[in-house]
Amino acid sequence: MATLYQTQLRHAFYYQQLFERVANSYLKSGVAAKRALETLELDWANIEAGHRWASEVSTGEIGAALRDAYAASACIVKEWTTHPNEMARWAKEGLFAARQLGDRESAGRHLSNLGHACDHLGHFRRALTCFKLALEISRESGNRQFEAEDLFGIGLVLLNLGGAREAVPLFKQSRKILRDLNDRLIEGSVLSNLGLAYESLGETHRAIRCHTQSLTIAREFGDRRGQAQAFNQIGFCYESLGEVKRALKMHEEALEIFRSFGDQRSVGQALSGIGNALCDLGNWQKARECFAENLTIAREFGDLSAESDALGNLGIVCHARGDLQQAIEYHEQALAITRSSGDLEHEGRDLGNLGRAFEALGDWQRAINLHEQALTISRQIGDRVAEAQDLCNLGSAYLVADQPREAIRYCEESLALARVIELPEVEAEDLRLLAEAYTAIGDH
Repeated sequence: MATLYQTQLRHAFYYQQLFERVANSYLKSGVAAKRALETLELDWANIEAGHRWASEVSTGEIGAALRDAYAASACIVKEWTTHPNEMARWAKEGLFAARQLGDRESAGRHLSNLGHACDHLGHFRRALTCFKLALEISRESGNRQFEAEDLFGIGLVLLNLGGAREAVPLFKQSRKILRDLNDRLIEGSVLSNLGLAYESLGETHRAIRCHTQSLTIAREFGDRRGQAQAFNQIGFCYESLGEVKRALKMHEEALEIFRSFGDQRSVGQALSGIGNALCDLGNWQKARECFAENLTIAREFGDLSAESDALGNLGIVCHARGDLQQAIEYHEQALAITRSSGDLEHEGRDLGNLGRAFEALGDWQRAINLHEQALTISRQIGDRVAEAQDLCNLGSAYLVADQPREAIRYCEESLALARVIELPEVEAEDLRLLAEAYTAIGDH
């Protein structure tokens, strides 16, 4: 007859293996992912019990091996379904167990998972350290799959830190390895983020090509979540090109799919896109509802980057509706978050939003100061879209300050850049401001 220890050990191993199968199914997305989540919900109490026994009762190598395996599966299914603090907790436990076993390769995977958790929490420098350590291990072990994933992780963090130009070659290296390994599914994720980098660099058509390739791969594998992510990103590109109704349709398709998976963090991203499109269409009330829901989701998941986005967007809505003090409050909250996380790209955005609000209040000196700070950042990180907008903002502020010649200088520079990178809305605003500035100095 089996002893109590043997019975509990069999139970822990059985549910660890079930958890691993669920995690592998979840990675496939589509119907398999939905079924995986249903299985997880039904068996979570038993999975937790097996993990608890491995953590509290089982000692030595067997217990460490079980904790290592439970943590690896948990980080796969928890990344998009729970607060990143929980993912970080699992990753740290797995890292401790892997080090106890002397398993360097497994330790590298847990470091990579910890990097993703820190990235979601807005702890970008810590995330970068984790991914670099993981990359060192994957190269040491000669595991090309893990090397590609770690290069991808470093690229993600650099992108969040405003380093789109530095992220592009890392995404390309990652993609080359994945193509050599014929790993099409992860290649699709890399293409999606390569598209994001190109968007930041003002290469919108190139970004659309990347997102379209990502969409093709997602459809090839029946990856509904991947399709939704591609729809959402293509929507943001269309918005940049002024094709607002096409953008709205893309974001709405993405939202429907994300909701069907219960992927709340991605739901927030789609709501942000819908809100932006509604702003462009002048539907401020519905836009505000989208941004408010996005803010709730971001705070629920501790996603600082998404929280700052939502606060900034709510500030834009308040500005449009004439509530400038409330707009400034939202923008200052957003700016505090982006500065604390070292997110230069979004810090520049928040400075610009704040500058426009102070300009509307008539405080042009403060507005100019904020726009100059934003322009310094956009040029530092090579964000040409932001640079064109910042130059336009400075032109507008100088016009309010009754300095039309300075306004002309900045607007002409903005106009030239907006035409090169195809920003029709910025171009139209530059032309309007230039007409006002030339009228002000009597030069028609």
